[in-house]
Amino acid sequence: MLGEEYLRRAIIEYEKKFYNASLALTEILVTGGGQSAIFATLQAILSPDDNIIVTFPSYPSYINAFLYNRANVVPIPTKVEDNFDISIQRLKEILEQKPIKALLLISPGNPTGAIIPKKTLNEIARLAEKHNFLIISDEIYRNILFDNQLLLPFHPFRKLLTEQ
Repeated sequence: MLGEEYLRRAIIEYEKKFYNASLALTEILVTGGGQSAIFATLQAILSPDDNIIVTFPSYPSYINAFLYNRANVVPIPTKVEDNFDISIQRLKEILEQKPIKALLLISPGNPTGAIIPKKTLNEIARLAEKHNFLIISDEIYRNILFDNQLLLPFHPFRKLLTEQ
């Protein structure tokens, strides 16, 4: 079951209003939370020994979900002095070394609170198209932003795709 129809219709309206996304009722799956959604996604896309890129530090429960699906976690370290931004150069090096099935983005990040800059997200989208890998974008904390502490504006990944 995909979830209550009235809720899936409300999600479609939300996505249309805020992200100009056109979704079909059959494209919406209601889960008991973000972890359940990520787990269901991984079950659907991963095969044993697939490579998935994860920024570090990262949310530990997701790492366990990758390992449960027998995927290989390919770390891409981030640093506080770079505001935990993803090094595009390092990402390119990884993509040249091995086939990648997916890249997990968590923005705003858990546990760092970091927001991935729009420029980085655009470059990641270009690389995903070039190297044919999926992007899993966890934006569960998108509405928990403190303006007086925010260094970078939040850009939903799915909205960037509709702007291009």
